[in-house]
Amino acid sequence: MDTHTKPKGKPKQPEKTKTKLNIRWIVTVFIVSISISAILSLICNELIGHMAILMQFIVLLLIIFLGILFDIIGLAVATADEKQFHSMAARKIKEGKIAVAMIRNADKMSSVCNDVVGDICGIVSGATAASIAMRVFTDPSISFFGNLLVTALVSGMTIGGKAIGKYFGMNFSEDIIYVIAKLVRFIPMKTGKK
Repeated sequence: MDTHTKPKGKPKQPEKTKTKLNIRWIVTVFIVSISISAILSLICNELIGHMAILMQFIVLLLIIFLGILFDIIGLAVATADEKQFHSMAARKIKEGKIAVAMIRNADKMSSVCNDVVGDICGIVSGATAASIAMRVFTDPSISFFGNLLVTALVSGMTIGGKAIGKYFGMNFSEDIIYVIAKLVRFIPMKTGKK
């Protein structure tokens, strides 16, 4: 006789907290994304196009690094546990309050970090890579393959960097949030209190 009996009914799933769809936030992100993308594309076309090749490569690497950094921050905010910061917030330590606020607004924080900044960095790095390829590979017979090579290298660096960043974002989320909270602490912000 089988002593293992199957449980009756479906196993109880933990309840998920649902967030409301915030149309105002979506419109704000949409407008901010268009504005930042337009400004950075203009800078990319006008300023970076006139730089020396070495400087263009440095700017390109900085843009890729910025995209990876914000991807790490966005993931850290989405996966961090706020319990660690409650005692800090209770002791009136500003970093604790900032960390709790960031984690409680994880949807907005990760949207800005991953989607707005991360995606814009991807677009701008692609445009910068194309600009570099056009200057390096001037011969029409190799310009197509040169452009393909530079674009593939930039994509590989971005994707590879983000893959490494995900490890740090998930495994060191609380440490990352604490460092960001320490930096944010020095930014003057309106609290709404008089």
